[in-house]
Amino acid sequence: MNEPDFLIEPYPPARTGGQHVGIVSSAVQVTHIPTELTVICSHERSQVRNKNFAVEMINNALEKLKHENN
Repeated sequence: MNEPDFLIEPYPPARTGGQHVGIVSSAVQVTHIPTELTVICSHERSQVRNKNFAVEMINNALEKLKHENN
């Protein structure tokens, strides 16, 4: 997949409080622009890892759809 096919945006944290208040949100929302398939990922504390995981999830979903349509 090409990076321009994705819209990657930071996603606000689900709740406030805790020791990480004021730290940049690590959650991301990744949208595959051609299909408008969107994944929000906040599993990791690293925004880069969350982005990579979300892109991987979208790629897997697109692969599955491709096989189902053939």
